[in-house]
Amino acid sequence: MILQKFDYFEFANEPKTWSLSGMVLGNVNLVVGKNATGKTKTLTKIAWLGNILAEKQPQLPDSANYNAEFSDGGNIYRCKLNVSQQKIQFQEFDGGREKFAQWAEGLIMHAFNSKKRQDVVDLYIKGEEEFAQDFKKQIINFMNEIGYELLEIGTASSTIYVKEKDVDAEILLQQMSQGMFRALSLIIQITHNMLKKLPTTIIIDDIGEGLDFARSASMIKLLSRVAGEGKCQLIMSTNDRFVMNNVPLKYWQVIQRTGGQCKAYNYHNKKEKFDEFEYTGLNNFDFLATDFINSEEAME
Repeated sequence: MILQKFDYFEFANEPKTWSLSGMVLGNVNLVVGKNATGKTKTLTKIAWLGNILAEKQPQLPDSANYNAEFSDGGNIYRCKLNVSQQKIQFQEFDGGREKFAQWAEGLIMHAFNSKKRQDVVDLYIKGEEEFAQDFKKQIINFMNEIGYELLEIGTASSTIYVKEKDVDAEILLQQMSQGMFRALSLIIQITHNMLKKLPTTIIIDDIGEGLDFARSASMIKLLSRVAGEGKCQLIMSTNDRFVMNNVPLKYWQVIQRTGGQCKAYNYHNKKEKFDEFEYTGLNNFDFLATDFINSEEAME
């Protein structure tokens, strides 16, 4: 089951009101926008929905209103939540809450600027206990696919180690480069969810942060392939020109903000503009840089 539509607002009719509308999502999604338009906030609100549904949110917000739609490929399921004064005031779930809780259990909010090493170690140990060699083999295959030539992965002295091709010494988690750690931690999470057959949604803020040019491209290609095969849903954001140029426009969610109101433009609600841009010969980045979405208003 994947998140298909997402609308949100908080603190209605107050100076600090904030809302988002128009998100229509597929298996692969790239959230883009100029600075301070709400990209990170958008991803955070989706993650909050998962935490609330999984009852993992330590403290409910003072205000949050969700209207979300999910699809399992054949059926549509809708979820409505109203939170006020840190309490759920209203909730409605098509088909019962269990399906939504399962989606929430498989949600991964992965920030490339985060180094929660112990969480990664704990999850790896759990996956190794549950799936043994299948778990290790899939992690190694994924890491090799993005340019890290691993021969072995395991645990020693309460941490994770890897062995690379043509390198004699083992590399402990604490000794890894920032890029390798970020890639490995994400792949461990994806592999665990895949083997558990959880309906996985991966949320990544600033995809590719800390990775070099080639590995960033390989990571995006890998994640997009896995999502395209229906094994997960990918929702990522970026400010990076290179990333934008390597993710097809059909996967874009362009966030624009007016005051506290944000609107997502995508291939579903602005198809004619996305199709029109394909004939310009410009790079994908220019779609955002030239504000091509709004060019029709200038023409009218």
